[in-house]
Amino acid sequence: MFCPRFLLVLLCLGGPLTGWAQEVAPAAGPLPPPPLVPAPPLVPGGDAAEAAPSVHPSRPRGELIPRARYVPPPPGRFPRLAAEALGGVLGTGVGLLPGSLLLMTSLQGDREHDASVGLGVFFLVAGIPLGSAVGIVAGGSWLGGQGRFWPVLGGVLLGLLAAPLTFLVPPLGVLAPLCPLIGGMVAYEWSHQTALRSAALAASGMRVVPLIHVDRAGGLVGGLAGVF
Repeated sequence: MFCPRFLLVLLCLGGPLTGWAQEVAPAAGPLPPPPLVPAPPLVPGGDAAEAAPSVHPSRPRGELIPRARYVPPPPGRFPRLAAEALGGVLGTGVGLLPGSLLLMTSLQGDREHDASVGLGVFFLVAGIPLGSAVGIVAGGSWLGGQGRFWPVLGGVLLGLLAAPLTFLVPPLGVLAPLCPLIGGMVAYEWSHQTALRSAALAASGMRVVPLIHVDRAGGLVGGLAGVF
C-alpha cells in the first residue's frame, strides 16, 4: 500500500515541473527582427506643404470669432508730414520731366514740331498735380498713413487754383509754388482721419454668432455669442 501511494505522490509533484521546463525552454532558432517602419518627415515639403491646410495665426482652428492681433502703433503725425512733403516734392519733379523734355526738343527744332509744343504743355500741366499727388500718397503710406489718392489729387488742384491768389497779398506771394503741396497734404490728412474713423466704427460694431449647447438632460439649448 505504501509503494503505490508513494509513486502517485511523486507523479503529482513531477508533472508541473515538466510543463514549466517546457515553457521556459529556449527557442529552437533566433527570433526574427521587428518590421521597420519609416518615420514621417518632420517638415512637409513640395506637394505635401501645398496640400497642408493653412491656419491663420490670429484665428486658431475651431475658433469662430478671430482674436485681435497686436498691431504696433504707426509713427506720429510730424514724421508722416515730413514724408508727405518729401514725397510731394520728388513726385512733382518726376511729373515735370516728360513735359519739360518734350518742350525742350520741340522748341529746339523747326516749325514742323509746333504740334508737339501743345502736347508738351499738356504733359507739363498734367504732370504737376499727378506727380505731386502720387508722391504725397506714397510718402504718407510709407509711414502708416491711410489717405486716398483722389482726395489728395483734388487738394493739389485746389492748391494750384489758389496759387495766383497769393499774389494779391505781397508777403504771401512766395508761398505760391507751395500751394499745390500744402493742399495735397491737407487733403491727405483729412482722408487719413476719415479712414481711421471708419475703421473705428467698423471695429466697434456688434459681432454675433449662433451657439448651440447640449444640457445635462440631453436637450439642445440655442443662443447667441458675440462681441458687443
